[in-house]
Amino acid sequence: MCAGVRAAKSMSRYVQRIEELMRQNRKLKPVLITLTVKNGEDLEERFKHLDAHLGRF
Repeated sequence: MCAGVRAAKSMSRYVQRIEELMRQNRKLKPVLITLTVKNGEDLEERFKHLDAHLGRF
């Protein structure tokens, strides 16, 4: 499934919530971010890597 279709499906679940937030604050811009990491043997290490770099956003 392409990323655009996947994003649209995810977005459709939250449309009402997003619309209400947008009514409350017109400066908000909805975005959908997918975070990925390379596969590794140690799941805990991969999670720590993702968690450590999440602050860049």
